[in-house]
Amino acid sequence: MLFLVDIAVSVLVALVLAEFLVRAFRLRGPWQHRPYVGLVVFLAAWGGGVWFAPGSFGEAGWITYCLPFVLVGLAAALVIAVVSPLHALTTRTDQEDFEREERAVDLGLMLFFWSLCAFLLAVVVWTYWAR
Repeated sequence: MLFLVDIAVSVLVALVLAEFLVRAFRLRGPWQHRPYVGLVVFLAAWGGGVWFAPGSFGEAGWITYCLPFVLVGLAAALVIAVVSPLHALTTRTDQEDFEREERAVDLGLMLFFWSLCAFLLAVVVWTYWAR
């Protein structure tokens, strides 16, 4: 039962923060797509939430139990916002240069993205196993 509550809280945090990030910061590169941002924020919120959450929400209350999920998700969202490229692509030359750079680093970013997702999922599994 607690497993499903953890997932539900993490999904809610990821949906809200991913939508906010994509709309407010106008993210570029791989982070401009909501599913990618949402997946990373979801896995970070879930992993950090189960790591830092108290034993159960009966002991601490709902707000105290959900707070680690929200804070870790917010930290992940802030990191995404900080490291995302903010290019003002005003001319056609700027657009072409950016697209060329994006194609050149696409494989590295994809490898980093899936490695990050695998690491965060491993944190979730390890934390549930260690409880």
